[in-house]
Amino acid sequence: MAAYCPIGPSNVDQTIVRGVAFLTLCSVAIFLAYDLDFILVYLLFDFFMRGFLSRKLSVFVWLAQRFARAFACKIEPVNAEPKVFAARIGFIACLLVLICKGLDLGVLAYSLSTVLMLAAAMESFFSVCLGCHIYTLINHELPPSGAAKQEPLDER
Repeated sequence: MAAYCPIGPSNVDQTIVRGVAFLTLCSVAIFLAYDLDFILVYLLFDFFMRGFLSRKLSVFVWLAQRFARAFACKIEPVNAEPKVFAARIGFIACLLVLICKGLDLGVLAYSLSTVLMLAAAMESFFSVCLGCHIYTLINHELPPSGAAKQEPLDER
């Protein structure tokens, strides 16, 4: 049986996803080290692009594609929809961090940032996507008859 996704049948390159996660990890680490709020604003924007509009609008995706091409990384197709869901969770996390910073709830803001950084580290280093696991738990129903087949990867 073909892999089934209740939202859509598209794929993304896991190598690109891991590169984006590494860039996110570095960005959150810089935010935590230097308290630069504009980094969170950028991350909010980038997560919004990936989660709600188009991955093609993300600077992090563009950079990760260039690195993958430069290092001749092999393409590893994975289902795109859980990754989109994870980007939406990242957007919400960044929004919550910014709200907490605005309300002077520093400990909560830095705690949420640390969770975001750990999630990015798990994706980047171990290919473990926490948002994807949540997505799978939410969408655990059986595929309907005639479930959509996976489309070919057009990442690079």
